[in-house]
Amino acid sequence: MKRRQALVEWNGDILSALALYDAKRQHNMHPVTLLTPIAQPANQIATHGLPAHLIERQAMSMGIPLQAVYHSEDANAPEKLERWNATIKPYRHSVGIEWLVRNGSPGNLMHAQGSIQLLNPLAGQESARLADRFWAAGFKALVTTINASWLEGDLVGLEFNEDFIRMLPQGVDPCGRNGEFYTYVYDGPLFRHQIPVVAGDRFFKRWSFSEKLQAYWYVGLELDQ
Repeated sequence: MKRRQALVEWNGDILSALALYDAKRQHNMHPVTLLTPIAQPANQIATHGLPAHLIERQAMSMGIPLQAVYHSEDANAPEKLERWNATIKPYRHSVGIEWLVRNGSPGNLMHAQGSIQLLNPLAGQESARLADRFWAAGFKALVTTINASWLEGDLVGLEFNEDFIRMLPQGVDPCGRNGEFYTYVYDGPLFRHQIPVVAGDRFFKRWSFSEKLQAYWYVGLELDQ
């Protein structure tokens, strides 16, 4: 059976990795390009705090081209949607790509409604099961961002593993699907080689979303060359 070409929504986290892993293995999808929202001028995934060069290292290790979807740091939902539509349109109309693999992460941008078919491989799967599958497949990740409304800042920078899950309070999703925390995947079956990252200093930042102030703990990731 001919593999179906697809764009891939990519945030560099455990949900992105599992969605792409399942799309390739279970849905016969061939990833043509990774699409990553990058806020300017910070040049990072906004609330995730991941700098663009670390996403580029993931793409290089997987051998998949990366296309940044640029938007302003304070962009609202309509502006983000406009940017996504403008980025996807050439692939859809000039190259003929019909599919976009969604990663199931918080914040539905309603990607390019009516112009491309969406596949969410993680839909309907329980988060505890997803975490088990992540480790069983051989993936590894660091916890890079903590939502201060949900968790204590001392959890940022830890390895995403069974010990981390056991430290989560009741009601916190084991994969951070409600935005409780974010991660960075640095090794696993999608990668040709491990990305040598180490956790650096922690820092605190507040963001304003739709007039609502939210606070996050971050850890700076450094390449251990």
